[in-house]
Amino acid sequence: MNKITIIIISCLISSITHGQGVSSIIRKGNNSYKDSTSLTRYDDANILYLKALEQDSTNDKARYNLGNTFYRQQNLDDAIASYESVINNPKASKEAKFKAYHNLGNAYLQKKRISAKC
Repeated sequence: MNKITIIIISCLISSITHGQGVSSIIRKGNNSYKDSTSLTRYDDANILYLKALEQDSTNDKARYNLGNTFYRQQNLDDAIASYESVINNPKASKEAKFKAYHNLGNAYLQKKRISAKC
């Protein structure tokens, strides 16, 4: 094989491995998010989703799930920012954008309820 072929194959393998790493991290974050026995489940999930975003900053699943952890922690401004990031991501699927719009509305509604109590 010539050098160019080896470089192309190396890049393809690297990108495949890279993608699996992000998916694996997101799965671990999802498991942490769902772990009802852990008092730090949302914090743990948050860290994992941020780690996934370090590897792929345009990953709409990690960004959406990060918004969900912020929402559960009543960190509504960050939740809103995460959902808006998914909505504004041109690579995000229609389904991801639909979910983000739905949760964005919920976050704004919750924020309004909290500010009305103050």
